[in-house]
Amino acid sequence: MSNPQNFPPALVDCHPLLRRLSGQVIWCMFEEYEADPADIDTFLQWYEARRAEALSLIARVQDPVPSGDIAALRIDVQNTPNTCDFCAALSGKYIDASDPDLPNLMPPYGLGCAARAVAVTPEDAAALDPADRITGEITPPCNLLCGDWIFTHPWSTRGLADE
Repeated sequence: MSNPQNFPPALVDCHPLLRRLSGQVIWCMFEEYEADPADIDTFLQWYEARRAEALSLIARVQDPVPSGDIAALRIDVQNTPNTCDFCAALSGKYIDASDPDLPNLMPPYGLGCAARAVAVTPEDAAALDPADRITGEITPPCNLLCGDWIFTHPWSTRGLADE
């Protein structure tokens, strides 16, 4: 589970959280909380999808010959009772695709993070408010966890939409 999409190690290493977490590490963390194996499997599927999504966006932005279809990454946040204040404050804000610090500024910021980055086209970027631009002045927490709730959430029975 460490690199099922075969992302280059340098790409994985550029994100402060994703470089620290493998499927095995996550499994062990859940086992310490005596989580149900079905919940662990379901969570790992969710995590791998989020990981692949984030790394694919970084790869597209950092491509030596970028296609030009991404001008920014907007932060979308699923507002749940477990959403942290940091992520809630970033909802709707964006990172300029040319920002050299982009991998450090984009979610996920912790395991179970409610934030995700979404590509913004150059046409849509023209409508973005410059005041909503995220810069290196903002330091994401990059904790391993967004909260212990992830270990007790019934992932396999409630589904991923209920996160």
